[in-house]
Amino acid sequence: MDQKETLRALVREASQDLRDTVKEIPQEQFEQRPGPGLNPAGFIYFHVLRCWDLDVNVLCRGQERNGDAWHRGGFSNELDYEPLGCGMGGSGVGFGYSDEEVDAVPQAQAALMRYHQQLEDETYAYFDSVSIDELNRDRTSENSRENPFKPERWLRHMISHTNMHIGDIQYVAGMVERGTS
Repeated sequence: MDQKETLRALVREASQDLRDTVKEIPQEQFEQRPGPGLNPAGFIYFHVLRCWDLDVNVLCRGQERNGDAWHRGGFSNELDYEPLGCGMGGSGVGFGYSDEEVDAVPQAQAALMRYHQQLEDETYAYFDSVSIDELNRDRTSENSRENPFKPERWLRHMISHTNMHIGDIQYVAGMVERGTS
Protein backbone atom coordinates (compact mmCIF):
# COMPACT_ATOMS: atom_id res chain seq x y z
CA MET A 1 0.00 0.00 0.00
CA ASP A 2 1.52 3.33 -1.03
CA GLN A 3 1.21 6.64 0.78
CA LYS A 4 -1.87 7.78 -1.17
CA GLU A 5 -3.66 4.47 -0.58
CA THR A 6 -2.83 4.67 3.13
CA LEU A 7 -4.10 8.24 3.42
CA ARG A 8 -7.24 7.35 1.43
CA ALA A 9 -7.93 4.40 3.75
CA LEU A 10 -7.45 6.59 6.83
CA VAL A 11 -9.79 9.25 5.41
CA ARG A 12 -12.40 6.59 4.62
CA GLU A 13 -12.20 5.17 8.15
CA ALA A 14 -12.33 8.55 9.91
CA SER A 15 -15.15 9.75 7.68
CA GLN A 16 -17.22 6.62 8.26
CA ASP A 17 -16.65 6.78 12.02
CA LEU A 18 -17.73 10.43 12.00
CA ARG A 19 -20.81 9.67 9.89
CA ASP A 20 -21.79 6.73 12.14
CA THR A 21 -21.42 8.89 15.24
CA VAL A 22 -23.52 11.76 13.90
CA LYS A 23 -26.35 9.70 12.42
CA GLU A 24 -27.03 8.14 15.83
CA ILE A 25 -27.83 11.51 17.44
CA PRO A 26 -31.43 12.74 17.26
CA GLN A 27 -31.70 16.24 15.74
CA GLU A 28 -32.97 17.84 18.96
CA GLN A 29 -29.97 16.50 20.88
CA PHE A 30 -27.64 17.35 17.99
CA GLU A 31 -28.27 21.08 18.43
CA GLN A 32 -28.61 21.20 22.23
CA ARG A 33 -25.82 22.64 24.36
CA PRO A 34 -24.74 20.28 27.16
CA GLY A 35 -24.39 23.28 29.47
CA PRO A 36 -23.98 27.05 29.42
CA GLY A 37 -21.15 28.12 27.15
CA LEU A 38 -20.54 24.54 25.94
CA ASN A 39 -20.79 23.68 22.26
CA PRO A 40 -23.49 21.35 20.96
CA ALA A 41 -22.60 18.23 18.96
CA GLY A 42 -23.91 19.90 15.79
CA PHE A 43 -21.51 22.79 16.15
CA ILE A 44 -18.58 20.42 16.71
CA TYR A 45 -19.58 18.52 13.56
CA PHE A 46 -19.75 21.80 11.64
CA HIS A 47 -16.28 22.69 12.98
CA VAL A 48 -14.79 19.35 11.89
CA LEU A 49 -16.23 19.74 8.40
CA ARG A 50 -15.12 23.36 8.01
CA CYS A 51 -11.55 22.45 9.05
CA TRP A 52 -11.63 19.50 6.62
CA ASP A 53 -12.75 21.91 3.87
CA LEU A 54 -9.92 24.32 4.73
CA ASP A 55 -7.29 21.57 4.87
CA VAL A 56 -8.22 19.86 1.60
CA ASN A 57 -9.66 22.58 -0.61
CA VAL A 58 -7.84 25.71 0.49
CA LEU A 59 -4.47 24.42 1.72
CA CYS A 60 -3.95 21.30 -0.42
CA ARG A 61 -5.80 22.29 -3.59
CA GLY A 62 -5.07 26.03 -3.35
CA GLN A 63 -8.63 27.26 -3.77
CA GLU A 64 -9.79 30.59 -2.40
CA ARG A 65 -11.68 30.42 0.89
CA ASN A 66 -14.93 31.48 -0.76
CA GLY A 67 -14.42 28.75 -3.39
CA ASP A 68 -14.46 25.95 -0.83
CA ALA A 69 -16.95 23.06 -0.77
CA TRP A 70 -19.30 24.98 1.55
CA HIS A 71 -19.74 27.72 -1.03
CA ARG A 72 -19.56 25.58 -4.18
CA GLY A 73 -22.11 23.19 -2.65
CA GLY A 74 -24.56 26.03 -2.06
CA PHE A 75 -24.70 25.56 1.70
CA SER A 76 -24.40 29.30 2.39
CA ASN A 77 -27.60 29.84 0.41
CA GLU A 78 -29.41 26.71 1.54
CA LEU A 79 -28.76 27.33 5.23
CA ASP A 80 -28.69 31.13 4.99
CA TYR A 81 -25.35 31.21 6.77
CA GLU A 82 -22.01 32.71 5.75
CA PRO A 83 -19.18 31.37 7.93
CA LEU A 84 -16.40 33.55 6.51
CA GLY A 85 -15.83 36.54 8.77
CA CYS A 86 -16.85 34.65 11.93
CA GLY A 87 -14.56 33.63 14.76
CA MET A 88 -10.87 34.18 15.27
CA GLY A 89 -9.33 35.80 12.21
CA GLY A 90 -12.64 35.52 10.36
CA SER A 91 -11.74 31.98 9.30
CA GLY A 92 -15.28 30.65 9.67
CA VAL A 93 -14.13 27.26 10.94
CA GLY A 94 -15.37 27.51 14.53
CA PHE A 95 -12.26 28.79 16.32
CA GLY A 96 -12.86 31.70 18.67
CA TYR A 97 -16.62 31.84 18.13
CA SER A 98 -18.67 33.73 20.69
CA ASP A 99 -21.77 32.04 22.11
CA GLU A 100 -23.84 34.16 19.73
CA GLU A 101 -21.76 33.00 16.75
CA VAL A 102 -22.11 29.36 17.86
CA ASP A 103 -25.88 29.80 18.15
CA ALA A 104 -26.03 31.29 14.64
CA VAL A 105 -24.46 28.20 13.02
CA PRO A 106 -27.17 26.11 11.36
CA GLN A 107 -27.03 22.61 12.76
CA ALA A 108 -29.35 20.95 10.27
CA GLN A 109 -28.01 17.43 10.49
CA ALA A 110 -29.16 16.36 7.00
CA ALA A 111 -27.55 19.37 5.30
CA LEU A 112 -24.31 18.94 7.23
CA MET A 113 -24.24 15.27 6.28
CA ARG A 114 -24.55 16.26 2.59
CA TYR A 115 -21.68 18.71 3.12
CA HIS A 116 -19.72 15.85 4.71
CA GLN A 117 -20.38 13.63 1.67
CA GLN A 118 -19.27 16.40 -0.69
CA LEU A 119 -16.02 16.80 1.26
CA GLU A 120 -15.38 13.08 1.22
CA ASP A 121 -16.00 12.91 -2.55
CA GLU A 122 -13.75 15.92 -3.19
CA THR A 123 -11.00 14.43 -1.02
CA TYR A 124 -11.03 11.21 -3.03
CA ALA A 125 -11.02 13.23 -6.27
CA TYR A 126 -7.98 15.09 -4.95
CA PHE A 127 -6.20 11.78 -4.27
CA ASP A 128 -7.02 10.69 -7.83
CA SER A 129 -5.56 13.89 -9.29
CA VAL A 130 -2.34 14.25 -7.30
CA SER A 131 0.91 12.32 -7.41
CA ILE A 132 2.80 11.09 -4.37
CA ASP A 133 5.56 13.54 -5.30
CA GLU A 134 3.07 16.42 -5.28
CA LEU A 135 1.74 15.33 -1.87
CA ASN A 136 5.27 15.59 -0.49
CA ARG A 137 6.44 18.69 -2.33
CA ASP A 138 7.01 21.81 -0.27
CA ARG A 139 4.45 24.46 -1.17
CA THR A 140 3.77 27.97 0.00
CA SER A 141 0.41 29.64 0.26
CA GLU A 142 -0.89 32.90 1.62
CA ASN A 143 -3.69 30.78 3.17
CA SER A 144 -1.22 28.61 5.08
CA ARG A 145 -0.15 29.01 8.68
CA GLU A 146 3.18 27.41 7.71
CA ASN A 147 5.53 28.27 4.87
CA PRO A 148 6.57 26.03 3.24
CA PHE A 149 4.23 23.08 3.82
CA LYS A 150 3.45 19.72 2.30
CA PRO A 151 -0.14 18.83 1.32
CA GLU A 152 0.38 15.44 2.99
CA ARG A 153 0.76 17.25 6.33
CA TRP A 154 -2.66 18.88 5.98
CA LEU A 155 -4.27 15.58 5.04
CA ARG A 156 -2.80 13.98 8.17
CA HIS A 157 -4.09 16.97 10.18
CA MET A 158 -7.59 16.51 8.75
CA ILE A 159 -7.59 12.81 9.68
CA SER A 160 -6.33 13.30 13.24
CA HIS A 161 -8.56 16.34 13.80
CA THR A 162 -11.61 14.37 12.67
CA ASN A 163 -10.76 11.41 14.90
CA MET A 164 -10.17 13.67 17.91
CA HIS A 165 -13.54 15.38 17.57
CA ILE A 166 -15.50 12.14 17.12
CA GLY A 167 -14.90 11.55 20.82
CA ASP A 168 -16.01 15.10 21.63
CA ILE A 169 -19.25 14.63 19.68
CA GLN A 170 -19.94 11.33 21.45
CA TYR A 171 -19.22 12.88 24.85
CA VAL A 172 -21.44 15.91 24.26
CA ALA A 173 -24.26 13.76 22.88
CA GLY A 174 -24.02 11.54 25.96
CA MET A 175 -24.15 14.52 28.30
CA VAL A 176 -27.25 15.87 26.55
CA GLU A 177 -28.95 12.45 26.48
CA ARG A 178 -28.36 12.02 30.21
CA GLY A 179 -29.68 15.49 30.92
CA THR A 180 -26.50 16.80 32.50
CA SER A 181 -27.02 20.26 31.01
